[in-house]
Amino acid sequence: MLHQQADAVAVHSLTLKKILQAHPEWKRHLRVISSLGPFPMAPVVTHQRQDALQKERWKRDLLQLHQTPEGKHELQKAGISHFESVQREQYLPLLALEKQARKWQAQVILPE
Repeated sequence: MLHQQADAVAVHSLTLKKILQAHPEWKRHLRVISSLGPFPMAPVVTHQRQDALQKERWKRDLLQLHQTPEGKHELQKAGISHFESVQREQYLPLLALEKQARKWQAQVILPE
């Protein structure tokens, strides 16, 4: 049940999708007033000291996961079709937006 405790909230589109799958009746109470993006998914990362060979194995396995019945099933349960390689350049618009948000954050006074 919605308790009207927030008038507006920023929600990642995948999070919103999962929420509405769990509570489809909420859809009539919610509306998107603005959207940023599209942006690439959050990257899969490892510790910088992780063995390079192990990183390559994980990368290979993730990139091929959708090609196995079990992997495809697990990805579908998570709402993911497949993993793919990305380059840092794909994240530059998101990084620029984050920089702008930090400037705005310094100007906002939030209630205690």
